[in-house]
Amino acid sequence: MAASKPKKVGFLQEDNGNYSQMRLMCLLSLFAAIAFGGVAVMKDSHIGTEMAVLFAIGAFAPKALQKVAEQNMDKPTGSFLPRGQDEYLGGHNL
Repeated sequence: MAASKPKKVGFLQEDNGNYSQMRLMCLLSLFAAIAFGGVAVMKDSHIGTEMAVLFAIGAFAPKALQKVAEQNMDKPTGSFLPRGQDEYLGGHNL
């Protein structure tokens, strides 16, 4: 019996094969940061530098926040507090 080959997924796809709009947005934001950075270097522009930094943050921050949110949703308590810290709330979950 031959083992089944794992399904190949593309760069903009999640592990289950669904296309990820988050990855597309991050990729486009990274390209914009590179473009604004290039313009800022060529024209010695402060606003171009600021825009490049903002787009670079926009390229990486949303995916990091999504990972944090997904990890916190897996907790059975539904609380953002570390396990065992719920006692300070009188046993109530926020």
